[in-house]
Amino acid sequence: MRTFQLDQRFDAVTCLFSSVGYMNSLAELDRAVTTMASHLRLGGVLIVDGWIRPDAWLDDHQVRLQTASDGNVTVSRMSRSRRNGDRTFLDMHHLIGSHDGIEYVVDVHEMMLFGSEQYERSLQRAGLIDVESIESPLPERDRYIGVAGPS
Repeated sequence: MRTFQLDQRFDAVTCLFSSVGYMNSLAELDRAVTTMASHLRLGGVLIVDGWIRPDAWLDDHQVRLQTASDGNVTVSRMSRSRRNGDRTFLDMHHLIGSHDGIEYVVDVHEMMLFGSEQYERSLQRAGLIDVESIESPLPERDRYIGVAGPS
């Protein structure tokens, strides 16, 4: 996200489902947004779904359970979220069961809480104009939009 180069320009570039939250600092956020913006044609639109807003994060160490099955494989995921400063951690424990046995997998996701102003300024530093934020379809998050202006 910070360094890809496709040698093409597009009318729209998207970064959805809060994946930009994996950037570990404002400098990394700026590099990622600048890289995405560099792939826009004049007048092209960048759309970025931010991670949860810092003011919306709940510090109650939420524990959630989700399950799914297709008749052949059943998956159970128990996750716990926690925060340390501007960093959030999602500890995800998966049980994956099938006729062949049960597998146990653990993932830990570390994501940064950037404020709305930080996202908006990052888009502006990347040279985008008409930067705005709107409500994301995902709860407690915002969607950031910028337009590629003349260089």
